[in-house]
Amino acid sequence: MKAIKVLALFLALATIVLVSCKKSELKEEPVRTQTTMSALKADPKFSWETTKNIEVSLTAGTTGVVYIRPQEGDYYFYKGMLTAGKPFTTRIALPTYMGKLKLTFKGIVHEVSVSGNKLSFTF
Repeated sequence: MKAIKVLALFLALATIVLVSCKKSELKEEPVRTQTTMSALKADPKFSWETTKNIEVSLTAGTTGVVYIRPQEGDYYFYKGMLTAGKPFTTRIALPTYMGKLKLTFKGIVHEVSVSGNKLSFTF
């Protein structure tokens, strides 16, 4: 019985040693060439800007809260109070790819296009 336990222990240790000593295959790393920033070429007309500043001018016939939101998404860029008959102006920063905004005033949503750096709308 003692010999069986010693043999089982020896086989278990031998198995652990043989499995743990397995060498992994060496893979050759791909050769990477380094490029300096000065060597990169970009189109001179390419715009590196990721945001654009828009001047928003809003007017309304009644007083209420206005939300300036993206066309898609459940957030807003600006929330402010419009006073009846008084022009309201603010500046917001938008991603450059964004071409349309949603203006929400008193539960009514208006989709407006953004072109240039000014946006005017009357409710």
